[in-house]
Amino acid sequence: MITKPYKKLSFVYDFLYKKNSIFYKNYVSLINKTITENFIENPKILDIACGTGTLIKGLKINLKSQKCIIEGVDSSKEILSIAKNKNKKIKFYNQNYTSLNTHKKYNIILSTFDSINYITTIKKLETSFKKMFLHLEDKGVFIFDFNTPYKKINSSFAKKNITFINRIKNNFWIAEIYIKEGDTVYKEKHLERLYSFKEIEKILKKSGFEIKEIYQDFKKIKKTQTKNCSRLIIVAKK
Repeated sequence: MITKPYKKLSFVYDFLYKKNSIFYKNYVSLINKTITENFIENPKILDIACGTGTLIKGLKINLKSQKCIIEGVDSSKEILSIAKNKNKKIKFYNQNYTSLNTHKKYNIILSTFDSINYITTIKKLETSFKKMFLHLEDKGVFIFDFNTPYKKINSSFAKKNITFINRIKNNFWIAEIYIKEGDTVYKEKHLERLYSFKEIEKILKKSGFEIKEIYQDFKKIKKTQTKNCSRLIIVAKK
């Protein structure tokens, strides 16, 4: 049975990606560092494509000593139900990138775990970055990561009742995910566009952002070192 992305995957997502706990901890540390270096007081954070709310939960715990507001956005109602259960007092919005409108401004916007790669055209990515720009206060910071055309993936793997079949074609990562529940097998197709650093840099500049820092595996690198990196983290400023 074919179903939309994250309709079924959302309920096994944390099980599949529990090994990424270090990734989230490193992100919390990077966000903390960015808050300190940019002299951000009373952080107002919006996590776009927040998934199951794991990063929000980590930030909530880590920033509890500060006067802090954290909110989340995701286009999947199923995945938001899990995020809400983890984060009882957090405000969530069921929206996507191109229609983002919370009627608020923030001093930090996040989009992690290659979420922006789900935006599969340059035009939609430009629209999305402009939406984020409008939702940031002056001197606000946008932190995100993305997969590049140097991304390498396993062709397939299976875990319990879940099977992933992955392939890359013309700078697109196509993942077919089969989830078995009883006698029914659900199929989800996920599509990511792999962006080069130059593409991202150009769209950020066009949207009004300035790149302040670039990271690979949470280690700061120079622009000249971005070649051959499969995933990059960008800290950009309004």
